[in-house]
Amino acid sequence: MQTTSRLNVFARVILTFILIGACFGAFTMYAAWDHNPQGEFHDETGVHWLDWLRVGFSWFVAVAGLPCLIATIFRILFSPRNRDNTSLI
Repeated sequence: MQTTSRLNVFARVILTFILIGACFGAFTMYAAWDHNPQGEFHDETGVHWLDWLRVGFSWFVAVAGLPCLIATIFRILFSPRNRDNTSLI
């Protein structure tokens, strides 16, 4: 029962970071669209999707990806299965 509880906590932590990262990514994409320096994201020729999506994705990775990676490393290092010298698989 304890393993299920730890898994639920881990899943909540990961989902929380993903949600926060998505919010940060969406906000920075909105700010980039609104500010649009020198027509970098949209101009008369259309929308420059790659540049605009790169802004949101970079913030998503910074806010969600790195904390999720750190949480996964902590889960592996401090897993109860790791304490009794058995394999993690």
